[in-house]
Amino acid sequence: MAGDTAVYEGGTYRILGRTSVDIIKSGGYKISALDVERHLLAHPDIAEVAVVGVHDITWGQKVPAVVVVVKFVGRW
Repeated sequence: MAGDTAVYEGGTYRILGRTSVDIIKSGGYKISALDVERHLLAHPDIAEVAVVGVHDITWGQKVPAVVVVVKFVGRW
């Protein structure tokens, strides 16, 4: 097993990503970084996103995201 996630469509396989490295373990839950990214990318104001697992003493891992917005309007 390579640890890849794939779907079989139209007679070919499409690789979706690495299952083994895309799973974040937080508070007893296994969270797919790819699923979190997909949900965030569904927002019309988000252009790009990267979700990673960061060590946390309480939860095991936190689930932070680096987000690039389409256009920032306003001020900091």
